[in-house]
Amino acid sequence: MTRYVLCRYAIGQRGEIEITEGEYESLAADIRTLVEVCDAEEKYNAFIDNYFELERGLLEESLRAMVYLNHSADDLLAPKNTINRRIINLLTSVKLYLDSYPQHANRLLDGDALEDLKQAPSKAYDSSLAYRVLEALRNYSQHEGFPIHGWTVIHRRDDSVEPSVHWASVNPSLDLESLARAGSFKKAILNELNAVGGSLELKPFIREYIEQLGTVHLAFRTATKTIAAEALKRLKTAVDRFVATYAGSSISVVALPVDDRGLKVGEPVYLTATVVEYLPHLQARVALLTNFSRRRVQY
Repeated sequence: MTRYVLCRYAIGQRGEIEITEGEYESLAADIRTLVEVCDAEEKYNAFIDNYFELERGLLEESLRAMVYLNHSADDLLAPKNTINRRIINLLTSVKLYLDSYPQHANRLLDGDALEDLKQAPSKAYDSSLAYRVLEALRNYSQHEGFPIHGWTVIHRRDDSVEPSVHWASVNPSLDLESLARAGSFKKAILNELNAVGGSLELKPFIREYIEQLGTVHLAFRTATKTIAAEALKRLKTAVDRFVATYAGSSISVVALPVDDRGLKVGEPVYLTATVVEYLPHLQARVALLTNFSRRRVQY
């Protein structure tokens, strides 16, 4: 006959509390919920880290342009190639996040909440030209060419202050003619860019894209906040219940199916698994960047 217990999953450590099969299954489901939410948070963190590396690279190249005065082909093209690679890394990691987004939603939610959450990327796409451009650019960079067409190193003197200031920056950009010749760049987006006209600098497009992705992830966190919090609460309650009986036993507390002899006959559910602390860490690590296009770095 199978029994279900809370115990310490360590050799030589005794002590157990009887629980029901339903409690065991509920605790197992809670761990699965936290792992699912954690997976989505890791993907969000991954593309934000790639974005951070991209912006750090742009800052570094601007500083390089200010300090060094080399003008060989390598000095001009090597930075462009580096930033190309970092944009591709960003777009690829965003693709993973967006493609898995509805899968995580399906495993966590149902009903209207599920349908509302799955619509969040589409709403961002419809509301933002920058989002549409970067989505089209990702497809283009996966199948046809690098995302950067133009690379300009800018030196500008500002006489509006005394003494005057010398500004240095780099400016990656798109080229409409190159995109028009491409078979893989979405024509509807090309038409939008033609209608807008003006500068096709990549930095503003990318920053607004990150902001819109922040709204997508805000929808995910809002929709899953309650179920994740309830899962964490039930796990903590079970651990506290065991520790109240067996003081100092909070490490490696598990819910476990055992036979009449107390031997394991099923999979342990680790109530003190790393995910219990890792999920809050991931959620607190990166701010929700819903107003990101209006933020500036000053130094």
